[in-house]
Amino acid sequence: MRLFVAVNLPQVERERIHRATSVLRAAGFPILWTATELLHLTVEFLGEGDESRVALIESVLQDVASGIAPFEMKVGGLGAFPGLGRPRVVWVGVEPSPSLMSLHEGVAGGLASLGFGIDERPFHPHITVGRAQAGTVAANFRGLDELTRRIRVDATAAVHSVDLMRSRLSPAGARYECLIVASLRGAPARESNGREQEES
Repeated sequence: MRLFVAVNLPQVERERIHRATSVLRAAGFPILWTATELLHLTVEFLGEGDESRVALIESVLQDVASGIAPFEMKVGGLGAFPGLGRPRVVWVGVEPSPSLMSLHEGVAGGLASLGFGIDERPFHPHITVGRAQAGTVAANFRGLDELTRRIRVDATAAVHSVDLMRSRLSPAGARYECLIVASLRGAPARESNGREQEES
């Protein structure tokens, strides 16, 4: 199964990001936009993993989470990989606070010790809001850079847990299921409800 570790955003902040980026969705660029319910920050992408290893991953997440107090995650600014001239991924930036960086380093280090292949590139915290459709060229995105400069995204999300997510891909879109919730130190325990979130 396809797994990733994430910080899931409170619904109010997902809606705030969705509203702030509405002008981009209305502009007609060939971009597949992320559904509001699926907006999240990926801490580490694991790819395909055997179900038998979920308990080991949970142990890592619980250990890391127990050492980090709840914190606020500042969200703002639009960008793209590799760039807005011809993007593959359009994102909203996230401030790399000490708490967030410690969370990422702990998760990445713990999972690497279990033999998972960890992304060696520097961690660039972001929330993906859209992905370019296949077969696009730079001319398709003329004006995107200028438009993004006029958009203000300003949100602060309270982080109380780090979650293990399962992604199911289909022609109808992605579906995410929360398998494990690891509450940060002192945060109220929150159970995974196993409910799938579906991209429309």
